[in-house]
Amino acid sequence: MPPAEAAVRSAAARLVSDRVAERVWQRDASLWPEPSPGAAPAADCLGWLDLPDALPAVIEEATGFAAEVRAAGFRDAVLLGMGGSSLASEVARAILPGGPEALTLHVLDSTVPAQIAAVQARLDLTDTLFLLSSKSGTTAEPLSLYRHFRAALEAAGAPAAGSHFAAVTDPGTPLEDFARVEGFRRVFRAPPDVGGRFSALSVFG
Repeated sequence: MPPAEAAVRSAAARLVSDRVAERVWQRDASLWPEPSPGAAPAADCLGWLDLPDALPAVIEEATGFAAEVRAAGFRDAVLLGMGGSSLASEVARAILPGGPEALTLHVLDSTVPAQIAAVQARLDLTDTLFLLSSKSGTTAEPLSLYRHFRAALEAAGAPAAGSHFAAVTDPGTPLEDFARVEGFRRVFRAPPDVGGRFSALSVFG
């Protein structure tokens, strides 16, 4: 038997003998003995196990919201995020065709002035929805982008500028409170026990 095959077979046997699959579903945090630097304990980050069961409700809420904003006259949507809060949407935008009534999605995860100006030049701000995406609700870059586009909407004479924005964040974050004060159209709450790239399978994606 080649050494590589022997190593794989040995590792697979250990997975079975250590009951790894069963322990994952039991949320046994000891399977992750070393937390990632700066990350929350494993016991607080296992909500991804429930994401498949949660997706129907997420899809229903998103579909209803899409119909609402189309009926309100929105034609473009701009995701204001940074890194993990925008990557999944960027991939989906690139590979999934939009339907005939779909909003055109733009993903802006940069604070480079030329890139911001290039996106803004493609928009009619008065029929554009902005999605402010931040798991912590304190990410500086999307909050700065919000300030920029809020000012641009007000300068363009858009009534109720706050209704051009929705937020995606964890429950109880500063962004959730900020969105209510600023008059956002909607706040989407992500499960707080889903971190990292698994959040792509939640409302962030």
